[in-house]
Amino acid sequence: MTLYLEALDERVKAAVISGFLNTFRQTFFEVEHCNCGYVPGILKYAEMGDIAALIAPTPLPIEAGKRDTGFPLSGAQEGYSIARRAYELLGTPERCDIEVFDGGHAFSGRKAIPWLQRWLLE
Repeated sequence: MTLYLEALDERVKAAVISGFLNTFRQTFFEVEHCNCGYVPGILKYAEMGDIAALIAPTPLPIEAGKRDTGFPLSGAQEGYSIARRAYELLGTPERCDIEVFDGGHAFSGRKAIPWLQRWLLE
């Protein structure tokens, strides 16, 4: 839900998308799990990375587990690269980063906690 909230609410100053940013095609259409993050008909308009691009230039740390079976790493990297391009076009690439960690569908926090401290306490 962080993806949608951060893309739609400008009051959010920084948030972590952990274990979600991917592609709709590689998650909700390919892997059996709840559909709580899928908006019916969204692919007519956007992929997950496109929605993440709407967050730019707000700081965006992304976490992806190498062994997350519901949100495959290749999809996470694809979604990240789309979002990252928006940050580059705006001249703020330092505000978008990804941590790929050795784990599953979980919050890591290794990079995200210092990231949030940096952007929220400045």
